[in-house]
Amino acid sequence: MLALSSSSCRLWTRRVCTPRTRSDVNRKRSGPRPRRDGIENTARDINICSCSPPKWNPQNVPDSNVKPDVTLSPVEVVILQLKALQNVHEPRMNHGIQCMYEFCEGSGSMERSRYFGYSKDLYHFDHFLGGFQNEFGDLMDNTGFEISETVMVNELGEQAVDVVVSNVRANVEYEKKFTFCLVRRDFGKKKGCLMTSRIIKHD
Repeated sequence: MLALSSSSCRLWTRRVCTPRTRSDVNRKRSGPRPRRDGIENTARDINICSCSPPKWNPQNVPDSNVKPDVTLSPVEVVILQLKALQNVHEPRMNHGIQCMYEFCEGSGSMERSRYFGYSKDLYHFDHFLGGFQNEFGDLMDNTGFEISETVMVNELGEQAVDVVVSNVRANVEYEKKFTFCLVRRDFGKKKGCLMTSRIIKHD
């Protein structure tokens, strides 16, 4: 047991139990709080900025013109997405990427997705938008593509479709190979539709 001397007890009692008068409290509350430089922080020292909202919000757009359908084959699903990306900003800004989001298996889900090859939350379209622009710029505004008619089923049960995409950078034409991995949605309004679970970018 901790032993306290009478002097220490008196000191503790004096610190805790000594009441403050109302004038002490009012004196602390009244008046503006001085800043470190000695200048009072009054209302006229504060500049209130009125900022306008952003002119464009990726959430406030109509649905894309291209959507999943249960009748589409794996090859047709990939073709629709690549064609939407050939004019990525038609008929409106980022419409092509919005079409990719419509076909994304992880879109609107709270579960983490491996669509880009790493774990990412794709609950909102703007989360998807930045990732797609960073990872798959070679797909955007593509000038053409060659798609394999052979659909393979990989070890994860995904239907894999290989495609070689043509594009132009700095006036130089080049080609890039990708693999679209597709799965069937088993719930919700897109139930039974083939969706893109991930896209593999080959070196």
